Amino acid sequence: LCSVMVVIVAAGIGATAAASYAALRKIRSAVDGAKSPSVLLFDGKCAVCNFTVCFVLARNSRNTLRYASLHSPAGKKMAEEAGVNVWEGGAKYKDGTESPNTSVLIENGTAHVRLNAAAAVLPHLDGAWPLLVMPLYVVPGFLRDVFYNWFAANRFRFFGEGDPGKCTELARSADKRDLFLDK
Repeated sequence: LCSVMVVIVAAGIGATAAASYAALRKIRSAVDGAKSPSVLLFDGKCAVCNFTVCFVLARNSRNTLRYASLHSPAGKKMAEEAGVNVWEGGAKYKDGTESPNTSVLIENGTAHVRLNAAAAVLPHLDGAWPLLVMPLYVVPGFLRDVFYNWFAANRFRFFGEGDPGKCTELARSADKRDLFLDK
């Protein structure tokens, strides 16, 4: 009886793994078939945003993403051209100025914001990270936005402001330098 249960469980795990691998291949083929690289616009003064960029840089070996700080002229211009106003309703920096209210991923001419931007970044990552897209989309969009807005408003209280040069060694290394559009 135990050996039958082991076989059933193993078959279930094998079927789940095969389905996950097929989903992963489908997700990756959509990213690899893009006409131009996607661009991640981020708050260069935010600790969470800087950590995220470093995390993504280290896991995007196919270099399908480009990066620009929303504080740079290039980042501001791309956000404006995409029709995204990131400069209203953001958290306040220590000096009292307003921070961007969201990160933005521009992909195939479409601007993704809040957790939709994070979900759109996942397929660009190595390993099994792209599979996290599925659970993110199970949560209704308005709830994702409520959570994201709450977190974004409190991020400096939780993690402080970020050092824009925090991952400079990785981000500005010879093989990654050209991925940044705000040089």
